[in-house]
Amino acid sequence: LKVRVFKPLFAMVNAPYAVTRGESFILIVSVCNYQDDTQRTLVAASFNPTHFTKLLESDESGALIDKGRANECTFSGEIGPDLCLAFDCPLVANTVGEKPVTVTVRKDPKAAPIDTIVKQVRGKPEGCPLIIPEVRD
Repeated sequence: LKVRVFKPLFAMVNAPYAVTRGESFILIVSVCNYQDDTQRTLVAASFNPTHFTKLLESDESGALIDKGRANECTFSGEIGPDLCLAFDCPLVANTVGEKPVTVTVRKDPKAAPIDTIVKQVRGKPEGCPLIIPEVRD
């Protein structure tokens, strides 16, 4: 008996292992379509806004705009056959400790998730500035 299990879309999440509190970083989500036809997709990277702040995006004129909700970055579109697309979610770490970012991939907003990935990002304290004493003869 052979069983073949296959998801229409695969997601990969690239995030730093650790960031300093107050440091910005980019969460990169790649979604691949290994099917023979184009797939519609809705990808959401959600997080607790206490732990992370979403950075604003800029439009063509350079003006900062806020797209969507404060606790998630979303992308929707079509992915052609045998193609991968990547989108980024610029964030700032607000707290110390391991905090989750959850990425879900769906065919449409009401459909069950095709793929869900929980990525832990470790927030480190910023510490104190290093002061080197001046040596005098």
